[in-house]
Amino acid sequence: MRRNNHMQPTENPRPMPVFTVTALLLGILFSRTSLFADAMGTSPPALRLAAFKSSDLSRSAVATVSGKDEMGKRIFIPGCKVDFYLKGPGAPELLGALTTDMRGQARFPFNKKPAADVNGVTTLTARLEGDPKNAPVEASLAIKDASLELALSNQDTVNLITARVVEIRPDGRQVPVPGVNVAFNVKRLFGALPLSEESTVATGEDGRAEFAFPKGIKGDVNGDVTLVARVDDNETYGNLEKTAVARWGVPLVIEKNPFPRELWEPTAPVWMIVVFSLVFGTIWSIYSFVVFQLTRLEKTEKKVGIN
Repeated sequence: MRRNNHMQPTENPRPMPVFTVTALLLGILFSRTSLFADAMGTSPPALRLAAFKSSDLSRSAVATVSGKDEMGKRIFIPGCKVDFYLKGPGAPELLGALTTDMRGQARFPFNKKPAADVNGVTTLTARLEGDPKNAPVEASLAIKDASLELALSNQDTVNLITARVVEIRPDGRQVPVPGVNVAFNVKRLFGALPLSEESTVATGEDGRAEFAFPKGIKGDVNGDVTLVARVDDNETYGNLEKTAVARWGVPLVIEKNPFPRELWEPTAPVWMIVVFSLVFGTIWSIYSFVVFQLTRLEKTEKKVGIN
């Protein structure tokens, strides 16, 4: 009986086709999207409307759309279309429509002062159209026009910041507003920070709120600091902001290294020392290798000649 010395070849596992991998990845992606959509459907989206008046007197209305995920955590929803309306004597006037950004916000700027009624009240409405799962959502805001003024002074070696809040009536009169909280901040790289733990002051009967600028606040190289006064989420006047620059800070001292490693300084940079060391080390290594080979070759020739 003749034996077969050849072994049966083992079958290698077939590689997974490219379209199969692509289908799996797409399935995971769409399942995550579906889970996200289902989580958004567990609670209807919430719509918040706020009015802002900046330091340059520009006005805007900001609508924020948010919801809750499956863990009950609040999240902001991008890509939602929000319609902005202005209430008038007749039907509401459509001002325009915007789509929320990645922060869930849609900011509608006003090129001119929005119309108000005889009492000076401007009523804005934001509307979020619904989908098959959720009904349309609306948010309204009724505000009066106001102004936030900022004055800087020095009294007995104390730097004083004075903010004044006035209501602007339809006939143009400015009336001081008491009992409005004004927050005093200083502008930094990533936003405005409170000047102290108790930097929020309520206005008095004359509409003024005063705050003493604390010592030791660092400024730029000239000691300049940007002061920011804000009225946040006031039920009657919305959000107001005013900025001013004062030379009240501690000048920023830029310390220069007495022995800097620069190309134009006596001390060379570290990277240059490393590069030169590698280059010359490589060159001397090649020289050493050539000398070693020549010496070895000479010894080999001598041995051959003796034999």
